Amino acid sequence: MKEIQEKPQEAIHKILNEIDENIPNSSEFSNAELEYLEEFSFHHADDIRSRVAVILASFTEKRGEDILLRLAKDKDSLVRVEACDSLSNSKSFSTFEFLKRIIKEDRNGMVRGYAISSLNELSIKLYKNPETVRFLLEVLNSEAVEFSKINIYKALYNMGEKQYLQYLLKGLNTSVYQNRCATVNLLEEIIDDENEKEIKEALEERIKVEKTKAVSSTIIKVLKQIEDR
Repeated sequence: MKEIQEKPQEAIHKILNEIDENIPNSSEFSNAELEYLEEFSFHHADDIRSRVAVILASFTEKRGEDILLRLAKDKDSLVRVEACDSLSNSKSFSTFEFLKRIIKEDRNGMVRGYAISSLNELSIKLYKNPETVRFLLEVLNSEAVEFSKINIYKALYNMGEKQYLQYLLKGLNTSVYQNRCATVNLLEEIIDDENEKEIKEALEERIKVEKTKAVSSTIIKVLKQIEDR
């Protein structure tokens, strides 16, 4: 382990780049790749542990999922965010329960938001929507962070609670521009024939008053996608 900590970070990132670039060429990580990922997941540098979590979004082995479960409890919030996001590819009942604990216990709203998004993905795969809806409604009663709340609204909408589209659309007018941008991205993920008109109208209204380029450019991108549907 000491050898890994002393290895130049540039060399570590080169190895991680090679693993990342090889993902499209294989259905699973090799033993050598997993050994590197496991070792680097203990590195003292937050950005290296975070990169490991991002790469493991493509995991197909229990060993890879176990690394993510550990990183989802990392001391650094960005590492936890990336790990929770990558766990969306799991199909495990135990990971489903693990994410529920993260949503209940993690003090960082961004981490909770990504855990909510991944819980939604697992819920659909594991046919747990009724249980997940009840859980998220309970969480919603005490959730104070806007980013977490808009992810709850999107998850509830995904699982058939169509009334929560209105709550999600209100996120377009929240005061923090990062949350407005996140709302636009979440709306992009749920566009279908049923809600396309309503979402399009809401985005067109928002862009009339939007002053932040990051948000307006994202709205323009989504409106173009709607036009191209």
